[in-house]
Amino acid sequence: MVGELISAFAPDILNSQEVVKLIRSTESTQRDYGYTLLEHSLREFCQSKCPEDNILEWVQTLSPLLKEPPVSENYFHQVSEQYGWILPCLVLASERLVRTQHPNTLDRSVIETISLIQDPPSFMHYDKKENALAELVSKWPELNHALFWFDIESARGYKDSKIVSAGITGDRQEFAITSGGLL
Repeated sequence: MVGELISAFAPDILNSQEVVKLIRSTESTQRDYGYTLLEHSLREFCQSKCPEDNILEWVQTLSPLLKEPPVSENYFHQVSEQYGWILPCLVLASERLVRTQHPNTLDRSVIETISLIQDPPSFMHYDKKENALAELVSKWPELNHALFWFDIESARGYKDSKIVSAGITGDRQEFAITSGGLL
């Protein structure tokens, strides 16, 4: 039902915020077993139906769903287990911007989407062979540079979130690590 609404009414009648509300309203059992039409509709929209000038708005609006817990981890990235199926849709939209070297490609949400899919192994919802981003990014020095520094910042942030403090007191080293690590 939600997939049919997206196909029929986005973006003319349904805007990105309304689509997110519709996605959230679907029951988890539908997402687990029957989101194929929804995923197909959203992929088709991101790949070809979304006007180029609106792509950034859609990426920015859908991206926060990828961060909702619980999350799966891959290196220093995390993707929502519930909404990870949106990742291929965002990659398609981001790839459209990269292909045309659109200035919006350098937006943080687009760079973050590209960064999510470049490290092997990819998340369960996505296989990076489904796009040409590696080749396209390497041909655009400004984007390649921005992506490099985004990845450095993400790796540092991830490391900092895991190690809260470390110190030596006398003969004893003390470490405090968040989320299931040493204390």
